[in-house]
Amino acid sequence: MNGTPDISPQKRISYMENSEIERRTDNLRMAQQLLTGKITPEQFADQQTERELQLERLAFIDPLTGLLNRHGLSHAFDLKLQIAGREMRGGQVDGLKASYLMMDLDGLKQINDTHGHGTGDLVLLYLGQTIQNSLRPTDLAARIGGDEFVIILDGASCNEAVLVAERLRASLSEDEGLFIPNGINVTTSMGIVELPEGISSEQLRQPNFGDVLLHQLYIQADPLLYKAKSRGKNQIATLPIQ
Repeated sequence: MNGTPDISPQKRISYMENSEIERRTDNLRMAQQLLTGKITPEQFADQQTERELQLERLAFIDPLTGLLNRHGLSHAFDLKLQIAGREMRGGQVDGLKASYLMMDLDGLKQINDTHGHGTGDLVLLYLGQTIQNSLRPTDLAARIGGDEFVIILDGASCNEAVLVAERLRASLSEDEGLFIPNGINVTTSMGIVELPEGISSEQLRQPNFGDVLLHQLYIQADPLLYKAKSRGKNQIATLPIQ
């Protein structure tokens, strides 16, 4: 899709390596302060906890929109699967009903080219805030690429997810004038699929099952998103593709 590309795997590795170096440097500095009596053991423990929380946030959160990033979505979704596994009855997971909504911002490249990347970032921030304000605490929302977003609606069928998506599109058109420069209309195209039925306890025990399932949903939703784009954008497409 158009827009700023996601961080490459190599850059992610480099970023995490730098974060680890920074963490160790801070721990060494605080240890020196503890040994010289500049801070108390309690202050040392508090500072370590705060630093770990900051690094965890950087690892899981998209810094521009405040939504989960791709890694954060994988982690949160895996936790949902673990909870569902504990509530399992018989040989299948009970209560894992959900819909996967893949969303793409329409025309981000044109916005960047015409108004500058700063305005493009403002539009992405506005979209991220609108998504966050439209969801429940049990839903998951992530920015997984430059202008690509994913929402996992907990307990929602595809038809219910379409209603949520329509409300989200309506809220964008209602409020955008308060935040976005004149002449820019914020619209999105969306593809929606449901999680597969009959997930078994054996599947939950497989390593990286959450990542496999997320990839499967992405592969299903991506052509739907392109179908919505090809129909003129600012639309929602679901299975079966017409």
